[in-house]
Amino acid sequence: MTTALNIKEAILDKNSEFNIKRFKLGGVSIDRPIKVLNVNSITQKTVEEQRRALEEYTLFYEISSTLQESTVNALLDEDENGKITRILKYKRWASPLILTYTLSFNPIRPQILKDLEELSGFLSYYYAYSSIALLVPNMKVKKSIRVGEDETGKPKYKSMRIANLEDYIKYVDWSVEKLNSRNNKPIFVPISLKFGMRDLVKLAEHYIKKEYFNIWIDFESGIPSPQNIGKIRQFLEVFREKERLEDIVIYATNLNREFQSSPQLPLTPGTDPVTTLTGANLVGGNKGKGVPDDKSPKPTKPGELLEYKARLFDLDTYYYIHPKLIKDPKLREILLIKEYNIMLNTLRINAELINQTEYFLENQEIQPYAEQKRMLKEYREGDLLKALFSPTKRRVRPKFAKPPEPPKVNLLSFLPKKER
Repeated sequence: MTTALNIKEAILDKNSEFNIKRFKLGGVSIDRPIKVLNVNSITQKTVEEQRRALEEYTLFYEISSTLQESTVNALLDEDENGKITRILKYKRWASPLILTYTLSFNPIRPQILKDLEELSGFLSYYYAYSSIALLVPNMKVKKSIRVGEDETGKPKYKSMRIANLEDYIKYVDWSVEKLNSRNNKPIFVPISLKFGMRDLVKLAEHYIKKEYFNIWIDFESGIPSPQNIGKIRQFLEVFREKERLEDIVIYATNLNREFQSSPQLPLTPGTDPVTTLTGANLVGGNKGKGVPDDKSPKPTKPGELLEYKARLFDLDTYYYIHPKLIKDPKLREILLIKEYNIMLNTLRINAELINQTEYFLENQEIQPYAEQKRMLKEYREGDLLKALFSPTKRRVRPKFAKPPEPPKVNLLSFLPKKER
């Protein structure tokens, strides 16, 4: 079955899930954790302008989308190529491209589609548009239902389960079978962190039985909280016990960019560099929570960000810095432009993932490096560090040669400068 990547070498950390895997994806050699550039809000013109910087630091593009059942139903009736492309949010110029979709409905128990088999048309489109990998669309197992208003008139919502583990497994297996027909691309299967511990253990056992070793974690606008770190650790522990942990490649995406954000906070804690410490080999784009009936202020100009959202990722601390703390007026101006903000922060996160890799390869552990990061020490009084690292040290695999030093980049000279 064409689902697994050929991992040439795996180096696992002694007391966290951080790891280095050497493999090829779409013909591209991977030898460190990679932050993928999400291009949902980015144009071809801007990418071409920054091509040199992107090619030095990030290797893949991502498009992500949550699909309603009505959208999938409309897609199956659509006969205009342009509209099909727009529904799938596909961008032909973005290559190599990874497409990540989340279904907001349960296709095992559809409300509009006739049955699960009707989803095969959507998967056929997905296969045709995918270039280097197939990520079985995640299925949400919970959804928010409006239940009225509070005393101030603000809408109230409650969480309702729409799928159980049996539905989830049945859907994933069916999707893999459909996608793997005459297939030559690696297939990634999803995990939902909305499941409890027992269900995640059962899901891991099923994936091992089916030899699904490419995993993608859909954070669904969530964060790598101590609770989610614990869930990921337990899921991976099943693979460790079966001595299959070295066979896994993990793609994690749809994280909220920050653990918490507020206009009043000068520094906000970032999530992306923490994700590699939970085992991610590829880190996708960020996704906000999308509050229903959101009445918060909006930018006055298209393509711009509110000032407090136009933050800069700081490699030394893992905080996002408010623009008002940045002295360089040109940099402040660039950060307010959404495309540049996303691209620059993606590059800076990749620079930090290179730092993580170099330290790990030299020292064969990552904890002392992580403990230097101010955010990890301060956020909830160190709860993240406690959740990320285990006092029980594991055996260490032989390391491979250090990757070559990355050349200087230029987006636009705002990446950290080091003496090499």
